[in-house]
Amino acid sequence: MSQSAVSQQLARLEKELGISLFNRESSHPQLTKEGRFYPMPYISFTSKTLIIMQNLA
Repeated sequence: MSQSAVSQQLARLEKELGISLFNRESSHPQLTKEGRFYPMPYISFTSKTLIIMQNLA
C-alpha cells in the first residue's frame, strides 16, 4: 500500500469520525489527544505504517 493510499484512508477515517487522529506537522506522525482514545490496535498499526511509508519516500 502506498503512502498516498494510507494517507487517504486515514483522512477518510478522520473525516468520518470528525476528529484528527494524528498530528502530521513533524516528520514522524504523533497521536493527537483524540487519537489516543481510538482503539489502539488500529492506531498502532496505522501509525507504524505511516512512519514506514515516510521512511521509504
